Amino acid sequence: KAVGISRSTYYKYCDHVFPLAQGPLGKRITISLLLSHESGVLSEFLHTIAEKNGNIMTISQDAPLNGMANASITFDISGIQCTFDELIEALRTSRGVKKMNIIAIE
Repeated sequence: KAVGISRSTYYKYCDHVFPLAQGPLGKRITISLLLSHESGVLSEFLHTIAEKNGNIMTISQDAPLNGMANASITFDISGIQCTFDELIEALRTSRGVKKMNIIAIE
């Protein structure tokens, strides 16, 4: 009742709903980024992924406007050498990252 679902719905899904950090990780993640347009920012971001044993699959970057550039990166996380939360925190705090959003985890 507290969350507005029926009792039968709760029992149908209760074993399949969990916080992202506790659930099974997919093999790929797609993130969108807003990066400052400075030399080496994207390179350092990609190096952070590689340090955690992620494998880059695709990179799409727009031309910078007003000192900022949008980018979208898909990478394999099946072999990462840290927790998912540690990976995301390391990426969010990389130099030049102004905004980062997780688009999809497959």
